[in-house]
Amino acid sequence: MKEMAIRKLNMSLCSVLGFLVVVAFVSYYFEMSNEIKLNTLSRQVTVLNDENAELQNSLDKLKSFNNVDSKMAQQNLLQKAAKVIEVPAVASTFNAETKRDLTSSVDWAIGY
Repeated sequence: MKEMAIRKLNMSLCSVLGFLVVVAFVSYYFEMSNEIKLNTLSRQVTVLNDENAELQNSLDKLKSFNNVDSKMAQQNLLQKAAKVIEVPAVASTFNAETKRDLTSSVDWAIGY
């Protein structure tokens, strides 16, 4: 009688342990699938942050060009010449010297 009660207790404990092992495997599977999804989302966020930084740099560059253009328009620095001055041509007396060959006078060394 005592052995039968111990056997039933062992069987029930084994079945409870088996059930808990199955539950642990199932929860591990779901945890791993969630981690894979999180890693995928993390990579996508990193890519989007990099693209955002590049776009922000482009926007800053365009804003700086726009600011320079608006300041130039406010200061009116780029004006057309009111008068064109014509200068008579000057005869040039510049004679180009012949180029000397410098390779023969240089001692080249091979190495560091």
